[in-house]
Amino acid sequence: QNFLTLAMVVVLEPLVGAVEEERLIAAVMLTGADNGAFNSHCDITEIFEGGVQVQVQLSPRSASVLLRLIGALRHLPGCSALIERGPLAGVLGLIRLHELFDRIEASEVTYIAAINGRALGGGCELALACDFRLMADGDQRIGFPELNNGIIPGAGGTQRLARCVGASRAAALVLDAQLLGPNQAEHLGVVHQVVDAQRLLPMAQALGQ
Repeated sequence: QNFLTLAMVVVLEPLVGAVEEERLIAAVMLTGADNGAFNSHCDITEIFEGGVQVQVQLSPRSASVLLRLIGALRHLPGCSALIERGPLAGVLGLIRLHELFDRIEASEVTYIAAINGRALGGGCELALACDFRLMADGDQRIGFPELNNGIIPGAGGTQRLARCVGASRAAALVLDAQLLGPNQAEHLGVVHQVVDAQRLLPMAQALGQ
């Protein structure tokens, strides 16, 4: 299914760090291992278990304070490992996901998303963090299906979408919870170019070159 999991974040963090340190790398291509899915979504099981562990409902203000506090504490010696073993492990995972996408977006290296299948939820957010998005033609979709359940994308997706297509158009896409096909996504500017599925990787590699 190519779900976006904490294990995937743990693997990507040092890779992104290594890319930043290697001056000879100017471009990175991200694509899905499964041709049916660039990235299907964040792992719903992990999200549910993280919510159950917290066991309290926080106001937006309290949640913001908690996120900042955990973000600060995780850098103290031994605190990160302690948090990972406690009820706030899911919150720490969300912070790490935010930081990973921010690093990709801010990197001097050019990141290219070669979207070879559905890019939903966290997968869409990952694609939006990249500098260029090429999407294979076909019946796959890109967008935020969690909006249908009243769940706001949790890793900066709405903000990046607004910067990508403009606030007004992004608001319409969010309120309608619309999933876009390749041609719709290209027309609205969510992806830069739609290409034949067989030419996707060569096109992305040529763009990187």
